[in-house]
Amino acid sequence: MRARVAAASMVLAVVFAGLGVFFLNQDLGTADQIASVASFFVGLAALVLAIVSVVKARRTPPDAPRVTISRSKNIQTGNGSVMNVTEGPRDR
Repeated sequence: MRARVAAASMVLAVVFAGLGVFFLNQDLGTADQIASVASFFVGLAALVLAIVSVVKARRTPPDAPRVTISRSKNIQTGNGSVMNVTEGPRDR
């Protein structure tokens, strides 16, 4: 996993260095126009990723475990502690 992150970081560094050299060789008006178009596509990609993230977050897995709390049961939490629940949710 670390090798992937290092490789991705190196690729991004090369891409940004290349973009820097490219923009240094352009006049200000052309660089501004290209940056505006590029920022549009970056924003569009971010919107698509946000929509995908929201859709995945709202989707519940079909075999998700159900947690029910009943009266006077010991419940073990994630850090290993145990607590006694004297009152739980009541069916109405």
